[in-house]
Amino acid sequence: MTPPTTPTTPTTPTTPTTPTTPTTPTTPTTPTTPTTPTTPTTPTEPDHEPTQAEINDIYRQLIQNKFKLTIKYGDENGNYAPIPEYVPVKLYDENTIHQYLLVIDSVMSMYPDGFFQEMVNSGMTLNIYIVKTIGGRISGLTETWSNGYVTIMLQSDDGRYFADTMHHELMHYIDGYMKIAKHDPSAEANMNALNPAGYSYGDTNNNNYVYIGNNAATSYFMSSYGKTNFMEDRATIFSDMMTRATCPAYYTNGYPLNEKAKSIAQQIDNNFLTVNAETTEFWERCIAY
Repeated sequence: MTPPTTPTTPTTPTTPTTPTTPTTPTTPTTPTTPTTPTTPTTPTEPDHEPTQAEINDIYRQLIQNKFKLTIKYGDENGNYAPIPEYVPVKLYDENTIHQYLLVIDSVMSMYPDGFFQEMVNSGMTLNIYIVKTIGGRISGLTETWSNGYVTIMLQSDDGRYFADTMHHELMHYIDGYMKIAKHDPSAEANMNALNPAGYSYGDTNNNNYVYIGNNAATSYFMSSYGKTNFMEDRATIFSDMMTRATCPAYYTNGYPLNEKAKSIAQQIDNNFLTVNAETTEFWERCIAY
């Protein structure tokens, strides 16, 4: 409780101040003449209808700015051919180029905001090169340099699998980032631990342990190509995680493919600031826990 205060001595009233002399009113100013509104200018007409090439270039720049990558086609990547025995056929058709710019925009938009910029900011630059064909039976490839320069080459000739291929190659980009920029080499050990006992990668000429429709509980690989090495194993699984319209039976808790998908998602959670375990990312929507 606060103690009572001592009453204060009343103050002597102050002498009232002398009122000030009123000032002489100023002469009113003459109102200004209103300004004449400016006549709106007629927008200038473009010199010509934009060509498809110009439309593509504007759209490409929008995609590049949004996702912090570089897109090339035609002669823009010189005679780039990372596999000596294959000579890529360059893509010049502007309508086809536009079609695949749309796909690239759609695919990249499936990832969290800032996901690609996070990798670019760490020094892992991304370059996408669209060609007509790569050669052989190859529909896409990723080349990662130790300095972080990454090129993904995508074949447009068979467009049905362009998005699937792009997700596959983006997994290689993500793995490169986690290993080089984040110094996390655990991907190989993680995949080996989830393979059959004693299994070694490389037996791509058979469908042993491959999902063929009725063996979800015993399937370890999405395709025989996934048995090439742990990187292709991860990329084939991740592409499936990104493109399935419905969730197949192998996404059942405890099944080998589900556990591999879970491992991939966990490693991404651990290495990206734009991803967290509390949010179900698009690639996690089928994983069973």
